[in-house]
Amino acid sequence: MSTAFMDPLPLWREPVWASVRRVLGRAITAALWTVLGGIPGVFTGVLPVAWLRPVALVFAVLALAHTVLAVANLARNRRVLLRLMGTGSIEWPQSIQERLVRARLDWVEGPVVRVTEELRVPGPASTYPRVRLEGGGRIISRLPLYGTSVEDFIAAVNEAAAGRGVRFERAEPGEEPPADAAAP
Repeated sequence: MSTAFMDPLPLWREPVWASVRRVLGRAITAALWTVLGGIPGVFTGVLPVAWLRPVALVFAVLALAHTVLAVANLARNRRVLLRLMGTGSIEWPQSIQERLVRARLDWVEGPVVRVTEELRVPGPASTYPRVRLEGGGRIISRLPLYGTSVEDFIAAVNEAAAGRGVRFERAEPGEEPPADAAAP
């Protein structure tokens, strides 16, 4: 039976707290740049050097645009980080910014998707662990799990994708995929 008619199935979502944190962080950044640079005709800003105020105002407008894009991306993608398409491919939905610059769509396919934990970058980050997905000769890198273990992630996506002809398996870094895991 063909599954091409099916709607995309969300497999992995960003936690609500991460979405709220990102939007608030960007809004606070815009507000700080606005306080520094001021708003012409409303208040002068707190920067003591007058010629720096227009520069701060430009940064405030860019930060505000970044905030609006974050909200628009949340509305568009509904926090989905990984979705199973009706065709059987698994993709990481693009943001509005990625579509504007025509970035390559990240997707994998195949009956078996291999999940490898990526190395941590030094420093604090709430997105860790991050994983790499491989399937059908394609790769999705740096998928954030937001504190969820790799085993729990695999169990959750396998449960969500049950009956759709795809399964996720744990792989160790450097391990070669089995010959039957390749896409047709």
